Amino acid sequence: MNRIDKEEARVLAAKAAETAIEKDITLEFDGKKVRMKRPTLRTLIAVSAEICKLPEFAPTSGKEITSALAYAKESKPLAKIIAMLMCGVKKDVCFWHKFSLWRTQSKVMDNYTPKELNVLLGRLFAEMNLTDFFLITTSLSEIVLTMPTRGVVKTTQSGQ
Repeated sequence: MNRIDKEEARVLAAKAAETAIEKDITLEFDGKKVRMKRPTLRTLIAVSAEICKLPEFAPTSGKEITSALAYAKESKPLAKIIAMLMCGVKKDVCFWHKFSLWRTQSKVMDNYTPKELNVLLGRLFAEMNLTDFFLITTSLSEIVLTMPTRGVVKTTQSGQ
C-alpha cells in the first residue's frame, strides 16, 4: 500500500472541498486573474452546441499544415467556447452580458496563439470538473440503451 505524504493529502483534501462547495475558479486571462463561476447546465449545453459547429479535422497525409490552415477559418467557435465557459450562458441575457461575451471572445481571437488557446481550454476543462457532466450523460444514455422495449404488438389490417 502506497503512503501519501502530508502535502499530497492536503492537496487532495483541498480539491475535494473545493469541488464539494463549488468554489469559484480563478484563472489568468489577458494578464489578469479572473474569477468565474462553475458552468451551469445551460452553459454546458450551449458549449456543446458550439463544439458541434467545429469542422471535422481529418488532415491528409503529408499535408497537415495546409489542412490546418484550410480549417482555421472555420475555428471561430473556439473563441466563443472559451468566452461562454468564462462568462457563462444565461436565459435572460442583458446587454452587458452580451457585451462581456463579445469582449472576451474578441480578446481570445486577438491575443492568443493556438498553443496558448490549447493551454487555456485545457485549464478551463480541468478546473471545471466537466467529467462529472459527461459521466452523468454517459450513464443515463447507457440506462436508456439497456431498458427493455415494449413487447411486439399484433398488427391488424386496416378496417378490421
